[in-house]
Amino acid sequence: MTCFEDLSNEILYEIIEYLDICDAYAMFSKLNHRFQQFFKHLSLPWKFCIHSTSRVSLSERCQYIKSKSVADILSLRFSNPTAVDYFLSLIPLDSSFIRLESLVLHKIKLLKLVSILTTLSTLPRLFSLTTTTVGAITFLRDVHNALFALPVLKYCNTTFNGQIEFFELANLCAKISPIEYFVSRTSYTMKNVVDIFRHLPKLVRAEVSCFSPMFSTDSLMPVLVERLTCLQLQTSTQIEQLEVFLSKLRHQIQTLRISSYSKMDSTDAKRWQHLISSHFPDLRTFEMQHFGQISSLNEYDLIRNEFNSSFWWKRKWFFIFQAFNTNDTFYMFFYSQTRASSTRDARSIHNITIDDAKTIIQFQSSQLTFFPAYQNSANASLFHQILNTMPYQQLKRLTITKVLTFKTYCYSKKTCSCIIPRFIVQAVLTYENVQDLIDTFPRLETLEMKIRENDLENIVRFLLTYTHDEISRLYSIIIHDAHSILSGRLHKQIEREDFDWICSVEFIGDVLYLRWK
Repeated sequence: MTCFEDLSNEILYEIIEYLDICDAYAMFSKLNHRFQQFFKHLSLPWKFCIHSTSRVSLSERCQYIKSKSVADILSLRFSNPTAVDYFLSLIPLDSSFIRLESLVLHKIKLLKLVSILTTLSTLPRLFSLTTTTVGAITFLRDVHNALFALPVLKYCNTTFNGQIEFFELANLCAKISPIEYFVSRTSYTMKNVVDIFRHLPKLVRAEVSCFSPMFSTDSLMPVLVERLTCLQLQTSTQIEQLEVFLSKLRHQIQTLRISSYSKMDSTDAKRWQHLISSHFPDLRTFEMQHFGQISSLNEYDLIRNEFNSSFWWKRKWFFIFQAFNTNDTFYMFFYSQTRASSTRDARSIHNITIDDAKTIIQFQSSQLTFFPAYQNSANASLFHQILNTMPYQQLKRLTITKVLTFKTYCYSKKTCSCIIPRFIVQAVLTYENVQDLIDTFPRLETLEMKIRENDLENIVRFLLTYTHDEISRLYSIIIHDAHSILSGRLHKQIEREDFDWICSVEFIGDVLYLRWK
């Protein structure tokens, strides 16, 4: 039997092409002298991923990258701001990256992003850029100018966290952009979207989110996107405004996907028939979804019948309807089904948004967000129903915007046992809240939250002790709205209670990162 150490270099080259090169280096370079020399002299088109790791591991990765020729790097991926800062302190991202084709920057500040984008304009092969930001929404005009000035960019995926309701993009000085695929989870206004599309005449596919402040639709001017064939909108805009927006596009759209959390006019089948007939002559695929409160099951039957007319059947556009009753309130799921032969199973849900004007739940692919209007048992009951209805086995991120006292509601064993890679609570948690949350979701991996300052030590001690449990998967804590004094207290606690061998602490902006080593 051949040992791994005895494999030829040719076979090792093929194996390493399927691995992250830094991971391969960490695993194999210290096996023996031959492998040390192999990685030292290894020459390949590099694809590096700098992810959330300890400071020691981060240093080893960056030092290994520094030892190579940056001219051979094809892609770089950074999953946190610590990785970005440390990498750039060693290796400036400049015109020497002549083969760089793909760059991913997560959780970076907008001001730093502007500086990086300015440098990227000198790169001759940067075809793909993905970025998410943290911190205040500023410099957006500069960011968009820099994005659209990238000379060969084809794929652009950006998310600027937070709404930009009063920000104007109409007077961008950017040149015409070569971008063909534009994706953004930023909450643009509808006017922002029109202004952006003006700079993307080569656009083929767009996926954007937009909300609807009060504005005059008369201010929307026609925009030419004649190559646009696929449009996906997540919007709170009422159908009247949406119709005006779509009528301003000069397009060839063949695929239209609408994820709407507006009022019940989204379920007006006749309005959708008119919109499609008037503005989408080339449309081949139409998908939409809606969730909301309904007055009775009679209303549910009426809506369902209207979307089962010949207009929809002739085009082979079929929809699934599900209704349930929680605390004497009726709710209805309404979403597209791509094939008539598909089973009426919740597993076929692709993109769900829930809005009853009091409570909003979003389920988009592997992400579920819960926006309860009140911290009451009714919302806890509804949240429980949704988790049991949706295919949460694939859940990657769960977000709750208010504190729910889970112990007041009986959750199933199945709910408690599901693995949640990232759990976000957009509210201030007490020590008791954290205990309650961990008891309910014992298998979460990253917890992102705000806390009461007086509870810091108890929360950290509880979580670090909890992670010794054999069922625990927790490896990262992110605390928002922090400050330098809180960071200092945490550092002192980690040293005083001898936790420094377990975890490391980083303080960036107003965010504290506590990561297990």
